[in-house]
Amino acid sequence: MSNQEPLEAIRDGLRSDDIEKRRGTLRALYREASKADEFEAFEPFVDDVIALLEDDPSIQQGAIYTLHRLERLEPEHVTTYSESIEASDEDVTPGVIDVFYAISEDEPELVAPATPSLVDFLLTEHTLKDDEVEIDDDDERAETKRAIVEHESREALQFHLERRYKAVTALKHISGTSGDAILPVADDLVEVGKRDLRVRNNVLEILTALAEDYPDECTEAIDLSVAVLATTTDPKLRTNAVFLLAMIADAHLERVADAVDPHHETLFEMLDSEHKLEQNAAVGLLSYVAEFDPSAVEPATETLIDLLEHPLESIRGNAIWTLEYVGDEAAAGPIETVAEEDPDEGVRQLAAEASASFSQSS
Repeated sequence: MSNQEPLEAIRDGLRSDDIEKRRGTLRALYREASKADEFEAFEPFVDDVIALLEDDPSIQQGAIYTLHRLERLEPEHVTTYSESIEASDEDVTPGVIDVFYAISEDEPELVAPATPSLVDFLLTEHTLKDDEVEIDDDDERAETKRAIVEHESREALQFHLERRYKAVTALKHISGTSGDAILPVADDLVEVGKRDLRVRNNVLEILTALAEDYPDECTEAIDLSVAVLATTTDPKLRTNAVFLLAMIADAHLERVADAVDPHHETLFEMLDSEHKLEQNAAVGLLSYVAEFDPSAVEPATETLIDLLEHPLESIRGNAIWTLEYVGDEAAAGPIETVAEEDPDEGVRQLAAEASASFSQSS
């Protein structure tokens, strides 16, 4: 790469008026970069590669990959590239999604600027041509930001549906490092979760991560989460929906408690689940419900007492909190035992405080 003639040939190729020559040169440059451990020799081409972000979509994709390989990809490059996402352009969107997904696996902060474009892609419905579409009213479609892309074959449709999974997974990666990038599109993500069962679980996980720091921005997800409780027995979906409700309840106790009021039996059922995470989610949310309305959770007292011996410290701790709010004297003795004998110091401390509360009230 240090020879002057190849350097000039590569530069000329990247600047060529012939699209095929630009594409071929970029591919060759990427192959060379993939073999290299250091990238100083490639520095003379970086500006030319950046310029290709304004080129044909197929070349833009190669430019993004090359910049990433050369460790010169910046968020502003992603912003430029994300403008290529057009939900109705079947040639552009899949490649764009593939790029963002691949980069997000290792460096999600780099693709955070693409968050609005990824969500716009998810708001688009892909269907077979001539299939019936639920929304026919143009005004309603505009209000819900819903675009429709019709595909000629099931193979083409499946190809795009796979990109939906990649798009939502990229957003999940982004939410782990750049929650503030998700904030402006939180309500749109809720809409995605309502429409598309295939990505609903990932949407719930993204919103749960967001609600931990920004519960006020996630209140629109309450109805979505309650709908999951009402319509599915899938343990993973229910777990994520209930975890999300618990995160929101920390700031909006009454609103969440009222929303889950018709679903107490479902939450009680989850306490007996064979899935520990589902149990943990349920007892965590019930602690908030019991804080708001102790009588609503009283029917689960016996099950909650049994959970004081659960192997997970978090479940034992949440059971103590919930039982303390319920205030049933039947729990006083078992909690006192936990305060003396639980192997975890934090759980023993929680139990001791709850035991003191029972003593004061008796």
